[in-house]
Amino acid sequence: MRHLAANFMKKFKGKVYTDNLWPASLTCSVKKHNYHLRQLYMNPKVKEYLETHHSKLWARSQFSEVSKVDYVHNNLAESFNSTIRKLK
Repeated sequence: MRHLAANFMKKFKGKVYTDNLWPASLTCSVKKHNYHLRQLYMNPKVKEYLETHHSKLWARSQFSEVSKVDYVHNNLAESFNSTIRKLK
């Protein structure tokens, strides 16, 4: 996303772009994502640019909620448990 934003800001300058591009990418809400995109798409060239140059998945709200791995652990809990193992 950092590269997308850097390239985007070279081409499109203005408060509306700086205020909406990062929030559109970081929000988990599809509704908020679409709101920020509507703000950006007021300029039709923005939609064309994003679809042409950045067609890959770049927004958090567009990612699947399904886990991509079958083993998920918490490193903090693992570290704590290994520290108190002798006391158990």
